[in-house]
Amino acid sequence: MALLLLCMGETIYVLYRPLNLYMFLPFEATDTLFMIDYIREIPLFPPKDSLPEWVIYNLPDGMWLLSYMLLMEALWGRENTKFRDFFIWVMPSLIIIWEIMQYMEVVAGTWDMNDMLSYIFAIVIFLKITRL
Repeated sequence: MALLLLCMGETIYVLYRPLNLYMFLPFEATDTLFMIDYIREIPLFPPKDSLPEWVIYNLPDGMWLLSYMLLMEALWGRENTKFRDFFIWVMPSLIIIWEIMQYMEVVAGTWDMNDMLSYIFAIVIFLKITRL
């Protein structure tokens, strides 16, 4: 499930996000950015303007966070150790702190309540799935 969520989040980026993002630099450096344009033209996927903005800009973040948490859960299993808890909760904690620091204008970035909601939903889903 973690891998599926990760791939779905990445697919949203590939299909709908601007090509000037850092993730596209390897394609630009190898002159293969045209492959992304080719993929975007496949009529199998809905057009960008038919999707809500939160699907394009916020959903992938929540999917990636949930993917991370599920992967850590799978790696650590049901071991009841502080290391397990640390590795599961370090990323959600850092992401939420970072988002709050953006709101306070302490770090660069754009505060987005929908990002925060996507992280909270990811955490709630993780807790429901794992019944922690």
